[in-house]
Amino acid sequence: MAENLTTLYLYKIQTGGSLTTTTNDAQIVSIINAVSASVASYCDRVFESTEYKEWYDGSGAVRMTLRNFPITNLKAVSLERDKVADITYTGGMLASVHTSGATMMLNYIDSAGDSDTEDITLSGSTDDVAALVNAVSGWTMTVATGEGSRPMILARIHDGGDALAPNSVELDVPGDLIEARLVSETNQQIEIPVFSSAFNRAIAKVSAGFSEGQGNVFVWYEAGYTLPAAVDANTAPSPAGNVPTDLTMIVNEIVREVFDGTSTDATMKSEKFTNYAYTKADTKAGAAIKDAVARYAQALTPYISSKLY
Repeated sequence: MAENLTTLYLYKIQTGGSLTTTTNDAQIVSIINAVSASVASYCDRVFESTEYKEWYDGSGAVRMTLRNFPITNLKAVSLERDKVADITYTGGMLASVHTSGATMMLNYIDSAGDSDTEDITLSGSTDDVAALVNAVSGWTMTVATGEGSRPMILARIHDGGDALAPNSVELDVPGDLIEARLVSETNQQIEIPVFSSAFNRAIAKVSAGFSEGQGNVFVWYEAGYTLPAAVDANTAPSPAGNVPTDLTMIVNEIVREVFDGTSTDATMKSEKFTNYAYTKADTKAGAAIKDAVARYAQALTPYISSKLY
């Protein structure tokens, strides 16, 4: 499903198009889909409101910038990892474990040299997931003492993935939660209210802020916008969404450029009349949209992801 930042109605209202003339509607909608996808790709982010469960490197500071914005719901923050289980594969030639969203993937090559993957849904408790893993031939998930009831929806692989015996993969979940809040003047930073009178956790654990470490800070949050939903081609979106007006306007302008360009020579990128010169454009699919988005790079700067790799 396209992550559209505008609708046909909003496009026509901004550009002065007729709401009753529908001749080019299908083409414009197609361009809106492609431009919205290209803008999301250029900004390297998801614009639609999404839930994230992420681990960050703590720096010791009392504030931390998250990868996605605007933050709309800060659900949980932890400064600890608790080991809940080990996962091992025996009798084969190679094995690894990885997670993607709510799915844990058991990847392996058996003793005959054949490869396979088993998908395990991370839901329920540690014991629930262990039962699923242990039902797969050659795989063993050993739950740590007292950790059988931990929520697996928050689990992550910590050890690099090598599960071939005698190696094992460690499965972690966040430890005790701490008090944290969204920094009021931003939409992307969180902070530990160290000096708050309501802050009654173990102050020694957080007095220096988000403790220094690698992948030691867990944050569960929601971020992004409610996108405009088109009722029909020429009706105001419902819900209207909360995409910033300037971002919608930028997308509409790019759509207009691309649409107007469909009636010109698509092979011509530039033309100079004094000492005549002609430059042939890149005719690969999507080149016109990519070029148009690039021309709005400065305007899109506030919406570019600040992901750290």
